[in-house]
This record gives sequence, structure tokens and C-alpha cells, in this order.
Amino acid sequence: MLQPLPDLTICYKTKYDSLHYGSWDAFQKVFIETFCLENESTHALMHLESDRYFQGKRTVNTYVNEFEDLINLLGYSDDLTIVLKFRCGLNPILQDKITESSRDRLLDNAPDKWYAATRRFNQNHLANEAFHSARVRHHATMPTSTAGFTTSAFS
Repeated sequence: MLQPLPDLTICYKTKYDSLHYGSWDAFQKVFIETFCLENESTHALMHLESDRYFQGKRTVNTYVNEFEDLINLLGYSDDLTIVLKFRCGLNPILQDKITESSRDRLLDNAPDKWYAATRRFNQNHLANEAFHSARVRHHATMPTSTAGFTTSAFS
């Protein structure tokens, strides 16, 4: 029978002054049975082979982190495949900007450079949005009265 984990394990140690599990292997077995999905790699593969891993409305950091987790879980090592999958799932507008903006085209076998470029472009985009937002607020607070001003330079 599975034993409850973290909180009850600590309570057990406090109450009985002994470990709840006889060995690390016993604890690990219960932990895996309790918290890990059965066939986790199969679920990850099905996720990556569908469009469910696509960025969609998730943030860039969330997308990149979850994508890297999937790749690591599956043990993918072919950088060309990794970049292709990453680009397919990335927001198409962002993917286009990254691809078209650089003087030196990013290599299709350099996932780490793609992750870094994606994060950098996202940061630049957010900074630019903040700049434009501040300009709109500044212009909205400018006086709208034209009293004392001419509407033409030739008046």
C-alpha cells in the first residue's frame, strides 16, 4: 500500500523518531508511483508530435522552458530536429522576425542560440511596447487647447 508523502513523512519522523521508509529505494519507489506519470516519455512524445506544444498564448519564457523540458525528457539530441520543432511551435510573427532580422542567419542546428534569440527579441518587444505606451500616456496628458496658437505657419 502506498504511504502518503512529504508532510506525513515529516510528521512520522517527528512523532516516531524514525524514518517512514526503510531505505532511499523504498522512498523513491513510492515517490515515483505517487507523482510521476506512467509512460511519461510517451505522453511527452505525443505532446511534441502534436500542435499542443505550440506557444499559443503562453509567454516566451514559458514556451522555451516547457519546450526544453520536453526535449530533455525525450532525450532528443539531433539539434536540427530540435530547432525545426522549436521554430514550428514558436509564435509565427516572432519566428519570422528572428529569422529575418539578423545579418548572420541563425543556424538550424543551434537550439541554444534560438532560445537566446527568442528571449532577446521578446525582451526588445516588451521594452518597445513600454516605450510606446509611455508616449501614448504622455501625449494624452498634453494640453489640447490651441488658444494662442496658429494653425498654420503662414498665418
